[in-house]
Amino acid sequence: MDKLFTFIFIFAFGFLSPVILAQEESNDMAAAAWGEKKKNSSGTPGKECTAFMESKGWSAQMPNKRGEMDYYFVGTGSIQAPVTSANFANSTQNGATKALNDAKAQFARFLSQEVISETTQTLVDAVRDGVPPETVLGEEAISEGRDYEELSSVEKMKLLVHQQLDKLIDQETKDGVAADNAARQEMANKIQDITSQESFEQTITAQSTAEMRGMLVKYGHYTADASKGNNSYVCVVAKWNPGYARVVDAMITKDFSILEGKRGKRSPAIPSDQTFEGFSQLIGSFGTYYFINENGELELWSFAQSAVSGNNIQAKRAAIGRAETKARAQISEFLNTSLDLKEKSKDFESTTNFADESSDYYGESAYEQRLATASRSTLTGVTRIKEYLGPHVLPSQKNEVAGVILSWTPSGDRSATTASKQLADKPTASTKKNESVGFESDADDAVSSGASYGDDEDEDF
Repeated sequence: MDKLFTFIFIFAFGFLSPVILAQEESNDMAAAAWGEKKKNSSGTPGKECTAFMESKGWSAQMPNKRGEMDYYFVGTGSIQAPVTSANFANSTQNGATKALNDAKAQFARFLSQEVISETTQTLVDAVRDGVPPETVLGEEAISEGRDYEELSSVEKMKLLVHQQLDKLIDQETKDGVAADNAARQEMANKIQDITSQESFEQTITAQSTAEMRGMLVKYGHYTADASKGNNSYVCVVAKWNPGYARVVDAMITKDFSILEGKRGKRSPAIPSDQTFEGFSQLIGSFGTYYFINENGELELWSFAQSAVSGNNIQAKRAAIGRAETKARAQISEFLNTSLDLKEKSKDFESTTNFADESSDYYGESAYEQRLATASRSTLTGVTRIKEYLGPHVLPSQKNEVAGVILSWTPSGDRSATTASKQLADKPTASTKKNESVGFESDADDAVSSGASYGDDEDEDF
C-alpha cells in the first residue's frame, strides 16, 4: 500500500510540475514587467504627505490625550500650470486650496454621504439555422408577377409615379441611398452573425454636505518636475478634532479664556527668504497652522503666495496684495466652511461573440466631481508678520514669486477691537488752546519650498 501511495504521489507530482513551473515562469515575467513600469510611474499623488504621517506615527483616526478622536486626511490638488508658465506660483497656491478642499471632502464623506447605485446587466444568446425567408416590399412588387397589360389603372399609375420620381432624383442622392442601404445591409448581416452579447452598465451618484469649522494643515508639500509632464501637485496633511472646533468658537465669540494662559513656548522659526533652503520652505508652506507662542497664547499663521507678473513696483505690490487676500481667505475657511460635494461615476462594457468564434469588446468609464465651498467671517486683529519676494527655486520658472505670512492672536484681536472702538468715538479736544503738539521723525526708518509648524503638544483645548 505504501509503495502504491508513493507511486501515485510521484506520478501526480510529475504530471503537475510542468504546470507549476510554467506558472512560476509567467509570474517572474510579469514581476519583471511590473518592476519596469513601476520605475517609470510617478507614484501615488500625495505620497510625500503620507510618508510624513507615517513618520509621525499618525493614523487616520486615533485617540488623543483628552480621550477625544483626532482625524487626519491627506488631500491633493493639481498644479494645472506648466512649470514654465508665468502663472505657476498662482496655480501652486490654487493647488494648495484644492488639496485642503480634498481633505475636507474626505471628512464630509466620513461624516455622511448619500449614495445611489443603479446597475443594468443584459445577456442575449441566439441560435440561427437555415435560410431566412425573403421579404417582398410592396413598392417593388406592384406587378406581383403579372404582365403590364394585366395591371389595373391604379397600379399602372403607381408604376408611372415611381418611374417619374426616378428621373427627377439626381444620381448623388441615389448613390447616397444605395450607400445607406449597403451599410444597413452590412449591419444586418453582422447582426445575423452574432451568437451572444453581454453588457453591463452602472451609474453611481453620491452627495455629501457638511458645515465644518477648525480644520488645520499640519504639513504641506508640493512636487513639480518638468521632465514628468503635467504631474505637479500640492499635498497637505489636514487634521481635525473637537478641540479645534472649540478654538474656532472662542475666536468667533471672543471668549479667549481657553486660548490664553498657557505655558509659553518659543515660536517656530520663520524661514529666511535670503537662502535657497529657506525660500524653498516658504513657497512650500500652505494653509493655516497654530501653536502656543512665547506669551502663552494661541497664535495662528496663514501662508500664501502669488506670481509676480512683471518687473515693476505695480506688479510686485499686486502680487503681495493677492497673496494676503488668499491668506486671509484661508483663515476664514478655518473658521467656517460650507461644503457641498456631488460625485457621479458611470461604467459601461459590452462583449459580443460571433458565429466564427471571434469577439468584440467595448468599454467606457467616466467620473465627474463637483465640489463647492463657501466661507464668510469677519477677521479682527490679523497682521502681516512677513512678506517675501524673489526668484522661484525652479530653474525653468522665470517669474518671481511673492508671499506673505499672516498672524492672529487673542491679544492682537483685543487690541484691534479697542482701536476700532476708539476710532468710533466722537472727536474731543485733547489739548488746551494755543498748546502745540510736537511730532518726532524717525530718521533711521528705511525700506531696503514642504513645511510643518507647531506641535501636537500645543493642542490641549
